[in-house]
Amino acid sequence: MHGTGTAGELDVDAFQSYGCYDLLTHAGGRPELLIAVTSMGVRGVRPDFEWVGTTLLNAAGRHVMFLRDNGQSWFNDDNGWEELIAAIGAYRIAHGIERMFAFGLSLGAFGAALLATRLPLTGVLLLAPQASIGREEAGFDNRFAAMWESIASRNRPDLSGLRHSATRIICCFSVDDVFDLAHAELLRNYAPHAELLPIRGDHNLGNELQWRHQHDAMLHYLMDDGARPDLRLFQGDLDFAFSVAPRVLAEDRSGFQEHVAHMVRTDRAHHIPGALFPELNRALRPPRGSLRAGLHKLLGWRAYPAQRGMSFLLAALEPYLHDGWSAIDDGGFWAESPRARLRLRMIDPDRKSPFRLAIGGRLRAAGEEGRMLRVRQGRRLLGEVQAAAGEPSGVGLVVEARGPLIDLRFETDLDASGAPLFWINELRVLCD
Repeated sequence: MHGTGTAGELDVDAFQSYGCYDLLTHAGGRPELLIAVTSMGVRGVRPDFEWVGTTLLNAAGRHVMFLRDNGQSWFNDDNGWEELIAAIGAYRIAHGIERMFAFGLSLGAFGAALLATRLPLTGVLLLAPQASIGREEAGFDNRFAAMWESIASRNRPDLSGLRHSATRIICCFSVDDVFDLAHAELLRNYAPHAELLPIRGDHNLGNELQWRHQHDAMLHYLMDDGARPDLRLFQGDLDFAFSVAPRVLAEDRSGFQEHVAHMVRTDRAHHIPGALFPELNRALRPPRGSLRAGLHKLLGWRAYPAQRGMSFLLAALEPYLHDGWSAIDDGGFWAESPRARLRLRMIDPDRKSPFRLAIGGRLRAAGEEGRMLRVRQGRRLLGEVQAAAGEPSGVGLVVEARGPLIDLRFETDLDASGAPLFWINELRVLCD
């Protein structure tokens, strides 16, 4: 099969296995190869190939490969690794491939970068990558700690090999996800020549780019050397944002409130990374009067979470993809900490308080027992929600909002096993 294809034309079961790794190939007629690397998916479940439709629609006659790590080892399992590299290299020679590209999200980005350390890739696009899974370098990242500890041998623990790579490296990451910020700074240390594209959003930049209608343009930017997509890059001081991450992760927020308040007063609220949302919340709400004008500036800069209206901000929670590029408001999380929190924040400057907000979704607890969740708004306990075991159960809440800035917390006490807790958002409606 040659030329541009669609997902329906691809037999996703016709892959070749190399130990822990699967490679699905779609032949093209152009001497170039695009490798789409699958991310983690759902923990403990072999991931489906991702980016299939998007990749085939944008391949423009290129050869295409889809790669996945069945063991979710961040491509550290040696079972089949060398055979995989050899197979891609042999395909390159057999088909006269002159240029190769790879891209992926999160774990997939880590894998794409590792390919660049072993193969003569022309370019890689790394979306919200982890730069390391090492105990010392990446000990700050508790989203995947349990999974990383289960990896028998960390044979390729970081992306330091990119330092001497001639591959063009494009790294797009969220300044609003504190873990992604920390990894992006680490990547910059490993590969100072990398092109950093900081944007607003959450860890799932696949959804974020789709929401902005820029996911196709990003692939063409990687492969065609064209103009950079209109991403509305973060306009703040990136070095300041990088300096915020380790302090927030260490729960040191001293001095941030004064700094953020000054930025709001000087009309730079859109320069504030999402990790400082609590400080921004307070700075945008003066003791008396309306919201500061800085909030309206936020909306114009796609500032997260103001532009999106709602976000789940990570607090010892891991995001995962659902069916690749899912609907924007779909997302799942599972809890890993002894005390799990799921935060829901919303800004609507056109609303006068008080008003009511209806929230709906599906919630389930893994394992054999359900979980009771408490819902809080500030210090107020709004109610309790039962997360049933097994099949997801519908959850509906109507809460009174006392201002345009809403901050809800779903809290639960978990036992030491940290049984997964899943939430899929389906509804948010302003009632009045």
